[in-house]
Amino acid sequence: MHSSKKAGQDLACCFGTLGNAKWGTSHDLKRKLDAVIELGRTWRPANAKEIGYLRSCLLELSSYETCDVVKTMKSAGFMSEEHIHDLLDTVKMRSHLAPLVQALARLIPRFKKWL
Repeated sequence: MHSSKKAGQDLACCFGTLGNAKWGTSHDLKRKLDAVIELGRTWRPANAKEIGYLRSCLLELSSYETCDVVKTMKSAGFMSEEHIHDLLDTVKMRSHLAPLVQALARLIPRFKKWL
């Protein structure tokens, strides 16, 4: 079993701290997120701050890129559906992902409440 602490460290190494992060283009950020996810580790956030950090990264992407990253997270087993739900179930994320609500609801049934 892979360590969730290690996956969290991978996120921190890729992005630094929120205050000093320089991600470049949204394409660069998506590429970095995909690379961390594809390491094959399951990430269990230790607290709400860690989820908020990843959420802020996703909000830097377009809604389509965010949806693509979420699909990758689910298929790679990076996060449980419960944690993905916690990650996306905020007013800002709902607004950000509004064009793709139906796709997300098919991917994660708990999002059917958004329809």
